Amino acid sequence: MDEPLDDLLRRLASEPGDHPPPGLEARVLAGVARLQRERSADRALAPFRVGAVAAAMVIGVAAGGLAAAKAIVPQPMGTFSPAPELAPSTLLGGTR
Repeated sequence: MDEPLDDLLRRLASEPGDHPPPGLEARVLAGVARLQRERSADRALAPFRVGAVAAAMVIGVAAGGLAAAKAIVPQPMGTFSPAPELAPSTLLGGTR
């Protein structure tokens, strides 16, 4: 580098600055307006989303409660119980 830094900075300062492309500001403002419209539409649909989530939770809790109510009561497993479900003689014999 043969040129001193001060000379390079002076030359850079004398050059014209960059200009934004034509229409950039209008496109940016249009994009901001579009995002604001989308957000207002999202806010308008928020009560329906909350209602859908609440309905899904109610249905899930009701279905879970029904499934729990229909659950089979486990039989006590003992060595000498009258009908052990998982005893080898019961499983291999094929009779229940």
